[in-house]
Amino acid sequence: MIIRAKYVWPVCLPPIEDGGVLVHRGIIHRVAPFRDIRTEAHEDDVVDLGESIIIPGLVDAHCHTDYTYMSGRLKRTSSFTAWIQQIINEKKTWTDSKFIESRETGLQISLENGTTTIADTFSQTQLIRHIRPVSLRTLIFPELIGLVSSDTTAEFFNRYTSVLDEVEYSLGLQAGLAPHSLFSTTPEILRFCAANAAAANRVTSIHAAESKDEFLMYHNRSGDLFEWLQDRRSMDDCGDTTPIRALFKCGILSSNCLLIHANYLTVDDLNLLGEIRSVIVHCPCSQAFFGHKRFLYDEINKRGISVCLGTDSPASSSLTPESSLSLFTQMRLFSDNYPGIEPEEIIRMTTLNPARALGLNGVKGELTPGAHADMIALPITANMAGLYEEIVNFTGKPSAVMVGGHWTSTPEK
Repeated sequence: MIIRAKYVWPVCLPPIEDGGVLVHRGIIHRVAPFRDIRTEAHEDDVVDLGESIIIPGLVDAHCHTDYTYMSGRLKRTSSFTAWIQQIINEKKTWTDSKFIESRETGLQISLENGTTTIADTFSQTQLIRHIRPVSLRTLIFPELIGLVSSDTTAEFFNRYTSVLDEVEYSLGLQAGLAPHSLFSTTPEILRFCAANAAAANRVTSIHAAESKDEFLMYHNRSGDLFEWLQDRRSMDDCGDTTPIRALFKCGILSSNCLLIHANYLTVDDLNLLGEIRSVIVHCPCSQAFFGHKRFLYDEINKRGISVCLGTDSPASSSLTPESSLSLFTQMRLFSDNYPGIEPEEIIRMTTLNPARALGLNGVKGELTPGAHADMIALPITANMAGLYEEIVNFTGKPSAVMVGGHWTSTPEK
């Protein structure tokens, strides 16, 4: 099959005018001007998308799809700690089936908005076996929380390892490690995750330096989060440090570790992350919802730290799930906040950058021979010079979505 469009943009290469993508058994075989490949498929096997641009399916580097039904359920507050308390209380009222349905709804919304690969943090590890197959590529990050050292027994770690094995061997999905955060785990848990990630070549994802409350807890031994947790966990790791330095001390920071949010960074933190070549996942809607300080993109980029975009969850957004789970919404908001950043660079934060961060370089986030045939089509009116800007400012849903060579939404010719 050949998919033809006015433009084809592999992302890792310049756009091709009147381009075509040759697909066979779910894999891309060639990406070239249509005239160069038109004879490699029967006329009936050519899908002409007309005035469209074909780009790789988007890659969401961080999402909690099981929180989709929490949209509008939590009060917006300037206190991050108060929001955590709200979400804990809300989760206590949910049934197992509601978490599963919420997740499946979130994944479907993501797919309809052009996301074909998603790093999905799943809070209900006991429900892993009930996960049903979906059309988009899902990497499961079972969330790990443990506040006291007595939690971190051999049995505790064995249970979590069995969850990872179930994801990979029973469900056939890629598993990653997801210690929730520095403040909701222990140094023992973080060291376990670091060792497991290294031994099994797994990606780790952790909320890090997300809020002012977290920064004050570790730097000053003060603030709402410190006050709330001081009777629930040891505070020996707090004081005269930063969340990033505390994570480094536990050995979990690496180029294979995704730092989610990273809103509160010192110059020393930035320099350390630059040396390690860490990856940061920025979630613009979540940033706006909490009113966090400005994300230090220029300083981060200057140090060669890769940045990806994520959707986080409808629980941390004032938008509808249809908007907040769209990476196009995240790209537009990022562009509004950082008008000096080239649109092409922003698009890479939802394609090439997250694919590489998740260990999927060469197969996701780009249209190249050997890559999975995951692509989306967008109606286009711009000429070659305005393509990137029109993509970043796109609203609505893609006119066509393909995953693994199969259309998940019917192409509009």
